[in-house]
Amino acid sequence: MEKETFAENRRAAYAFGRMRLAINRAIHAQTMEERKLSKWWVAGWICFCQIKCKSQDKAN
Repeated sequence: MEKETFAENRRAAYAFGRMRLAINRAIHAQTMEERKLSKWWVAGWICFCQIKCKSQDKAN
């Protein structure tokens, strides 16, 4: 039981780290193309995190 929780927390921390990286990339984007790409990355990670949170709430 505790092992599963640790794995879930690690996955959540990884997803949060990736989202932070995407936000940083968006902030420091130089060209318009980079900005568009970064915007999609951030949106994708936010959606992914929300889906994960909702699925965990349903499981509990």
